[in-house]
Amino acid sequence: MSATPNEPLPDDSAHGPGQQAEWGEMTMHRVTSPPVDLAPILKGLPDDRCQCPHWGYLFRGRILVRYADHNETIEAGQAFYMAPGHVPEAIEEIELLQFSPTDAYRVVDAVMQRNMATMVDHP
Repeated sequence: MSATPNEPLPDDSAHGPGQQAEWGEMTMHRVTSPPVDLAPILKGLPDDRCQCPHWGYLFRGRILVRYADHNETIEAGQAFYMAPGHVPEAIEEIELLQFSPTDAYRVVDAVMQRNMATMVDHP
């Protein structure tokens, strides 16, 4: 999906209500979400962790980011970087804006879409 900077962003996020646009090699993604642990929908990725880096800003809420060797908490009002190998959990309702390399984001998104479809088919 592509958008120019002055076009409204389409609402087509698989990760909850959100908007995204691709600009060159980066994807911008605006997300609002209730509390949710993304671990179940990351299964099937290497180490069952998101391997796509994300740079962004958290407008509202709090996110716990689990790595293999440590955890980080992102609070409202903070800019963030999530390195490859993370599992995020919105521990409060969140609103964020993030930027990710498009090719890596597409790989993660395909796995998440497949896992969510399986959950809907087999609750």
